[in-house]
Amino acid sequence: MKDIFELLKQLNKQGVQLVVNDGRLSVSAKKGKISSDLLGHVKQYKQQLIDILSSSDSISDIPRVEHKDATVLSYAQSRLWFIDQLNGGSPEYNIAQCFKVKGTLDIGLIETVLQDIVHRHEILRTCYQNQQGEAILEMKSAKDFTVNRQFITSSDELDSTLVELNNYVFDLANDFMLKVDFISASGGVNYLLFNIHHIASDGWSLEVLCKEFFSLYSAYTQKQENPLPELPIQYSDYAHWLHSEDQSTEIKKQLDYWKEHLHDAPHVHNLPLDRHRDKSRKRIVDVVNSSLPAKYSTALENIAKRYKLSNFMLLHAMFALLISRYSHQKNIVIGTPVTGRNHSSIDALIGCFASKLVLNVNTEFTLLEPYLEHVRQVHLKAQANQDVPFEQIVDALGVERSSAYAPLVQINLTTSNDFGVSEKSDQDSFKVADAVLTAHTVGSGIAKSELEVKLSISDKGIALQWAFDSSLFNVETVEQYDTHLTNLLQSLADSEINDRTQVSKLNMLSISDYDELSSLTRQDLGLSDDAFKLLYRQFEMTARHTPEKIAVHFAEQSITYGELNKRANQVAHSLKAQNGIEQNPLVGLYTHKSIDMVVGLLGIWKAGGAYVPLDPKNPSSRTAHIIKDAKLSLILVSGNECENLPSYEGVLLSLDGLGDISTQDYFCSAYSYEDLLIESTQDDLAYVIYTSGSTGTPKGVMVEHGALSSFDSAFAQQLALCSTQNIESWVWCSSIAFDASLKSLSLLSRGRVIVLPSELEMAEPREFKTLLTAHKIQVLNATPQLLSNLLDIEDMPSLDIISSGEAISADAFLQFQKFTARHNTTFINAYGPTECTVNCSFGVNSDAQKQHIGQASTNVSHYVLSYDGSCAPKGSIGELYISGDGLARGYLNRPDLTAERFIENPFHDAAQANSSKRLYRTGDLVR
Repeated sequence: MKDIFELLKQLNKQGVQLVVNDGRLSVSAKKGKISSDLLGHVKQYKQQLIDILSSSDSISDIPRVEHKDATVLSYAQSRLWFIDQLNGGSPEYNIAQCFKVKGTLDIGLIETVLQDIVHRHEILRTCYQNQQGEAILEMKSAKDFTVNRQFITSSDELDSTLVELNNYVFDLANDFMLKVDFISASGGVNYLLFNIHHIASDGWSLEVLCKEFFSLYSAYTQKQENPLPELPIQYSDYAHWLHSEDQSTEIKKQLDYWKEHLHDAPHVHNLPLDRHRDKSRKRIVDVVNSSLPAKYSTALENIAKRYKLSNFMLLHAMFALLISRYSHQKNIVIGTPVTGRNHSSIDALIGCFASKLVLNVNTEFTLLEPYLEHVRQVHLKAQANQDVPFEQIVDALGVERSSAYAPLVQINLTTSNDFGVSEKSDQDSFKVADAVLTAHTVGSGIAKSELEVKLSISDKGIALQWAFDSSLFNVETVEQYDTHLTNLLQSLADSEINDRTQVSKLNMLSISDYDELSSLTRQDLGLSDDAFKLLYRQFEMTARHTPEKIAVHFAEQSITYGELNKRANQVAHSLKAQNGIEQNPLVGLYTHKSIDMVVGLLGIWKAGGAYVPLDPKNPSSRTAHIIKDAKLSLILVSGNECENLPSYEGVLLSLDGLGDISTQDYFCSAYSYEDLLIESTQDDLAYVIYTSGSTGTPKGVMVEHGALSSFDSAFAQQLALCSTQNIESWVWCSSIAFDASLKSLSLLSRGRVIVLPSELEMAEPREFKTLLTAHKIQVLNATPQLLSNLLDIEDMPSLDIISSGEAISADAFLQFQKFTARHNTTFINAYGPTECTVNCSFGVNSDAQKQHIGQASTNVSHYVLSYDGSCAPKGSIGELYISGDGLARGYLNRPDLTAERFIENPFHDAAQANSSKRLYRTGDLVR
């Protein structure tokens, strides 16, 4: 964008005039004044020049206002004054230029020159009083302006002084908006520092100031009159003109474009930050520089010409892709500055004219060619509607203001492309009378934006400079951005582009990046064959070895492993003999937590069936939907719940009495106690659990025994992270309708005592605490809400805690960290969609860590992908995809949804145990 305006600037310097008549561009110049290279650039950017010049022609002239309203500020001034009132003064809006002076300058003459400049430009002597929340302009006398002088003896003191002066905080109510310091250092070297507040200046204005200073100083040393022509208008005339009716009409037309262009634009970027946006952060700028050799700039320039793009448009297209892949956003908002000087009458004015174009690029394109054309159109339309002040756009969109970040645009992109026509002399050095002034860089400045990238492309190559807020980004993060952008540019330059070239094929990751990501996706732990026994077969082995051990405890009841196995066998024999389970292996289980429930569930598995849990707490409509969708012809139900299924036409079998060893009064009491010889396989269904349906109709997730066995082995390793290594008792907190309940069944198969809490104990934290104490519970797995309520009790015993089932709030996360740190126990955050069998990742969240979900579970691989399916770079935001043995079969009766969510795995490696032919799309964004 800025390259077009640099071209106009160069044309103006060369005395070349451009005129648009009836949509046609005419070029007028003295013979020899326009080079062939410059003319070539005019031809290359012909349409953009026509758009800009046509837009300028539609703007009315700026008249001088005799009687000015002291309350009229430009839109940019109003925003800057409002920010100053809201946050207090800040050096963030300083525009400074420091010169190293070799030779002699007359301090008194410097002051005289600057007083004349301050008198010439009213904006420099305007201050802003706050009267009842409104800015009132007041003018100071130019005669009161002085140059501050300091004497410095050491280099360290010099550096710190320059930084301090650079970061001077202007008092908008009382100061001149220009501050000038002259520093005398040892060795006869002096420094001249100009500092202007942005409310009175911009980058162009700084050039005007320096040019006028050098011109006047040279003239005055030679006893000449002031050579500067009278200014036709003042900045205040421009501010009044902005609010005029004629200008407002034109602005409204252009504003309609911006409202349409930005209606779906995010107001804050989604790049991952290394630190939170603290309102009081120091915002110190840091810089990363890099470059690419000339062969890449040549290749990219050729691509730009081929697609009728400016170099800046092409660079912007690649930069937007980088931000998109890191942030997982498809609409990427990037700002780029424009001079805002579309009138010759304001070219010589000092003032805040610069504005910002908001470029909203959609990166969701499959093919490169239409994507580049989209970027081109975004630029052309932005140029044609550039007269609307940025502040008006922000107001029109209703963007919420925050002191933590800039409105709408926090990432900026600029270019210093000069088209190869700039003069070859050192433009940073100036000879004035008996002195030579050289531009001097002052370090430790204030970041003007969260991230600003300057790109320069020439026949020498491509230069990149990243200026960033070091309170938000680490240097290593920005260095990675830089590496990946240069990789992207090289990939584009090296590609044989045609009309079928895909955007996703432009690669920004290196081979070493892929190797590192591959090592992070999986966890290989070499499991034995025993780890893949079916869960109910493991339970049978435990029952044979420890038949007298308590298996399940509920209220005043308990049952041993031996008795539990016998009762479950009777259920299985009954289901096989009389209830046609072979024809329809899905069996409903409609019950609250009880020993009867555990008997019934094991019986379904032993008979070769899969259970479908039905929670009596759910609405009847949900239960009816599940029964219909699963085509349940048989439901095991607690006796007192039968009345809740009045319209059910299938077989209802009462669970009552199954868990009570004191009675033989239950439906299958006549059947054999012996284990069945039926052997389910890893591919058979273990259960179908219906998801919550919060995003639509509940859908049944089909999970096979193999996936459950894989989880069982991973869960053992999850528990190994706890401070308690020998778990004897475990509380079954979850409803059977949630797959977290499978953790209890896993431990049941391994010989632990499973404690079922009552409804009262689940509802009352102190009752639950009594249960934990009575059964000496040392590890508790529950939802964050239950854990948070429980840990609020002051005298809670020591516990390892595992949070799962839902996201943890920031407050709860801190609460869990503090609790486990105080008790020297472990806090594990476990994650996993139902489609990936309970948990597919887990990790210890220690006191010093940010919240995370750990690493992939055993025999599971995680992939973080961009929306185009490419691997997201390390540290970026992307969608989590999962492969491995833990994946569900799919959705019951929903082949369409199964195909949509369980996709082909492009990373499948048959040699890896944790790699499967399918990937599950979680829909969850991770970093």
